[in-house]
Amino acid sequence: MRLIDFHCHPDLYNNNFKILNNGNKIVFMTNLPVLFERYYPKYKDSTNTFLALGYHPELIEEYPNYFDIFKRNLYKTRFVGEIGLDNSESNKKSFEKQLKIFREIMDECNKNDGKIISIHSRKAESVIFEELINNNNNIYILHWYTGALKRLLDGMMISKNIYISVNLDMTTTKKGNDLIQSVPIDRIVLETDAPFTKESKKRYDYKILEDTIAQIARIKKSTLEDVTIQIQANSKKILE
Repeated sequence: MRLIDFHCHPDLYNNNFKILNNGNKIVFMTNLPVLFERYYPKYKDSTNTFLALGYHPELIEEYPNYFDIFKRNLYKTRFVGEIGLDNSESNKKSFEKQLKIFREIMDECNKNDGKIISIHSRKAESVIFEELINNNNNIYILHWYTGALKRLLDGMMISKNIYISVNLDMTTTKKGNDLIQSVPIDRIVLETDAPFTKESKKRYDYKILEDTIAQIARIKKSTLEDVTIQIQANSKKILE
């Protein structure tokens, strides 16, 4: 196994998204269930691109009635994302709607054990962790986590199924460095969040993942080889 990008948005490159054919794999987030339906015929048999069924919290105000479409597609994939909650200032007015849909999604995922779920948790991690700790049947990957570090570490102590995905931009901030330094290496996987990070706006290639691992090794004061082996092992464990 090479490296896996557990969170990216290929469709937002407007069909200019190219992946080098070097054995790496991606988890392709969708922001609405209708987009999953659009891309599913193309990717349903792919061994390198895993299509995730999503319902982005920032879109729930504009698209409030898509849960039934989400539900009818859930059996088609192990991967769910991007889902979650966003309680930032611009999304506060839709938070109760978001929470209702998030809980419905979690209920449905727990009827179908073994889902790998990428979660958006901006300014809403306290509610997110209540749900994750009470629903321990799936793998939960907190995407670009910026919440309270103690709450994350406490959640990881309670549930072995909680991970974070780290992108290159996170390695350049103090908060990101503190997070990476504190989280056990066996709970870290990679993401690009392409095209929303500095490097991925310009390009998408395998080197972004390699550069991210190099920065994690620097922060962890570990060797590149050891960090690479561990992150590959984490990815393999999640996919089992």
